[in-house]
Amino acid sequence: MAYNIIMKKYPYWIYVVGVFVAWAIVLLITWNFISSSRFHNVLIFCSGFLLGVLAASLARKVFK
Repeated sequence: MAYNIIMKKYPYWIYVVGVFVAWAIVLLITWNFISSSRFHNVLIFCSGFLLGVLAASLARKVFK
């Protein structure tokens, strides 16, 4: 029930923008304070996650 209320209150694109901002902050912190090999691992994980968000967004448009 609460999930439906939240999804009707905020559009999907706000969640997508929030994900991009959160990952940008994580990557910025990782790039500044952690070794380059760890940054590379986080960058690969982030890229995969963002590709998943892109695929989910496209699927929402195609199968709507």
